[in-house]
Amino acid sequence: LLFEIGNIKPNQTILFHSAGGGVGVALTQLSKLVPNLTVIATASAHKFEVLRGHIHYLFEHDIDYTEDVKKIAPEGVDLVLDCMAGDDCERGLALLKF
Repeated sequence: LLFEIGNIKPNQTILFHSAGGGVGVALTQLSKLVPNLTVIATASAHKFEVLRGHIHYLFEHDIDYTEDVKKIAPEGVDLVLDCMAGDDCERGLALLKF
């Protein structure tokens, strides 16, 4: 998914949701294969301890993290991966680089 469809390359920024779930953990591991990839993710607060140190920027999924992400990636993120839909889907689309 990251490589075939997302076409992720070094020096890009990705945002994905549900970092503490099965897909999120797999994305975290796969993202380490790409040099200089900035990883921004959301998760439930109770999963932060396990995820800390594996993801560059981690935000609680039920807060509005839009402005924080814009500070990290002012031009937008290169890829958004969303397993949750809902409010995060709209936020993610608004943060995509065009």
